[in-house]
Amino acid sequence: MEYNSQDLIAVIQECLAHSDSTLIRKQMPVAKNLLKRVRMAPVGIPNSHIALLHTRSPEITRCSFTMFDLDNEISLQSMDHDTIQVKRVLLMLAPDNLTAPEQRVMSTISSMIIMSSQNLDLFTNGSQKEIKEAIAALFLQDLKDRLLGNQ
Repeated sequence: MEYNSQDLIAVIQECLAHSDSTLIRKQMPVAKNLLKRVRMAPVGIPNSHIALLHTRSPEITRCSFTMFDLDNEISLQSMDHDTIQVKRVLLMLAPDNLTAPEQRVMSTISSMIIMSSQNLDLFTNGSQKEIKEAIAALFLQDLKDRLLGNQ
């Protein structure tokens, strides 16, 4: 995002405004849900420059995982209560009525981010293409494991 605000509320609104127009029915309730989540617990990922914002809402039409690079870093508290400079926002949105497979997909992506220092670096500095490829590889391996009965 070019010339983004350094205010979290404005950044959230900018991220939602730049999301696919068919993803969110009404932006304000989704923005309020995201802010409520941020107020409950820090969303900055320790030892990184990323924040993971996520919420569910009846205003969201389908699951979505989007990455936003910020021109202007914003200061946020990380999950270990340090202050970090966020230069990338990872936005995970889902409808209220998630199916079990959808829950598994969203959970797998969020846990993948902190699974290893290599993955944390990928989500902090990697390109959209590299991140897509890594997620696809993880799901392909998961599918193979399930088909072979390893899970």
